[in-house]
Amino acid sequence: MSKLVSIIVAIYNVDQYLNKCIESILSQTYENLEIILINDGSEDNSKLICEKYLAVDDRIILINKTNGGVSSARNRGIDTAKGDYITFIDGDDYICKESIETMVKCIEQFNVDMSVCGYRIFSEEHNVSKISDDSETNTIMSSKDILTEIFKNNKVNGFLWNKMFRRDIFNSIRLPEDMDICEDLYIVCKILRNDLNIYYTSKSLYNYRESVNSVTKNIDKLLLKDGTIKYVDAFNKISELLNNDKDIVKLIRIRKVKVIMETYYLMIKNKYKNKLATTKIYEELHKEKKYYLQNKNIPTKLKVAFTLFIFKLYMENLFTNRSIYE
Repeated sequence: MSKLVSIIVAIYNVDQYLNKCIESILSQTYENLEIILINDGSEDNSKLICEKYLAVDDRIILINKTNGGVSSARNRGIDTAKGDYITFIDGDDYICKESIETMVKCIEQFNVDMSVCGYRIFSEEHNVSKISDDSETNTIMSSKDILTEIFKNNKVNGFLWNKMFRRDIFNSIRLPEDMDICEDLYIVCKILRNDLNIYYTSKSLYNYRESVNSVTKNIDKLLLKDGTIKYVDAFNKISELLNNDKDIVKLIRIRKVKVIMETYYLMIKNKYKNKLATTKIYEELHKEKKYYLQNKNIPTKLKVAFTLFIFKLYMENLFTNRSIYE
């Protein structure tokens, strides 16, 4: 008999997309599923939609809880899961028909601990779509291989939703409920601290909806009260988590600087005013200046952008009383 797969779906106010998400799960070619719907205090019709499907498919488990965030919802799902394998889907996304079957085959055929797939990013608002990896890659990778890929490019990435795990990986691991950015990346890195074998296929089996209301588009949600970029705080925690691997820590350091520059660019583009944030950004970039500019692995165009940004920030902080962000 085929192994049981627990699919954990975190749901919060996604009623306009939820039918498509659940239908994509119910239509899987792999049928031995435990479908755990976690309604995280939705205030729209998400609960009613879940109840509709609960009544027609006995593979579905519905859990209604007070809103606690996506990590809290996923942890509740992990606590509930009885499957041999665990995977995650966001309530506004959907998966391809053969997704679960392919991911299970990857684990069982190659006797690995995890499987990772490619994905498609789409936006119905802007009528665009792109895939994460067009290389047609199918290969076994180590934990360090995956970590290296996560921090060097966007093909593998640190999301939970394009991965399937053996159940025992979560015996003593849960998502951090005090993080609202990079919580996926943090838990994936925590898992990959262990010496695991992973099968990676570049097939785009997961469809990720890029929303115009995404946290990455809302600058206020990217900042702590003191102006610190939440990504910086998250990357510092991840660096501490992986501090035994100097090679990976170096990659994290480079990625952190790139994320800082991307956030600053977002602020400039949207004429966002926050003096605390610009000061914190300048401090972070100035601290990394020598390391970043002397690193031979960083493309020249990024070094040029770094230099321009730090000069602009320097001028703003030099004339604080006349800052354009006042």
